[in-house]
Amino acid sequence: MAEYVDAWVPGWTPETDGILKELGYSAAVAKAPTKAKTSAAWIDASNVQQAAKKTLDSGGRLVYAAGGAESVNRLIVESHEVDVIWNTHESEVRDLLNYRAGGLDDAAVNIMAEHKIMMGFSLSSFLSAQYGRQRAFWLGRARQDVRFARKKKVPVVVASGAADEWGIRAPMELIAFGMLLGLNQEEAVNSVLKNPLCLLKKAENRGDPNVILKGLTVTSWGSTSQPKSKRQYGWY
Repeated sequence: MAEYVDAWVPGWTPETDGILKELGYSAAVAKAPTKAKTSAAWIDASNVQQAAKKTLDSGGRLVYAAGGAESVNRLIVESHEVDVIWNTHESEVRDLLNYRAGGLDDAAVNIMAEHKIMMGFSLSSFLSAQYGRQRAFWLGRARQDVRFARKKKVPVVVASGAADEWGIRAPMELIAFGMLLGLNQEEAVNSVLKNPLCLLKKAENRGDPNVILKGLTVTSWGSTSQPKSKRQYGWY
């Protein structure tokens, strides 16, 4: 059975857990902090680097940031600590005739690839559009950003982004939504399977004292006692 992951659910309650299992998810990432399950901390884009390091040093495992204008997104993607930048299509800048103001450009996506930052889209964002024309603009922007991501091989994550447990969507619905955004079938499946599983593995590595940095793992501490804590930020 496929291990589908919803990379953005509101929080962990018995109702949430039951709904996720009923829909066929094996895991999820909670927006609200919780010690029992994997959660992501949302940081303020005005002070990305310090906020991300503070989050990870305080015990956080994943760092999410909400996208917006290109200047804001550029600050976010320049951080090594951010794991996913979400909903870059929600920029208030008007679209040009032959170019969508999707919040990202070729250079920014190139930095995302270098810093291992994923591109995320939540279905709830599009469902909450104030009117149909805005939703159409957002879809055009998202499809443009997906093309950038494919060109630079940046992983894309699609999630429910629900405000409560009743807004959580089934994996097949998210896969269909991903294909609407311009992902092919394999990419759409990976957006709720392989890519969010990589996020969970990254969160696990950050909390593992044996994993120092990406590609550097302690196999034996010898006569030295294993540390109880470690630096949380860095390359994973």
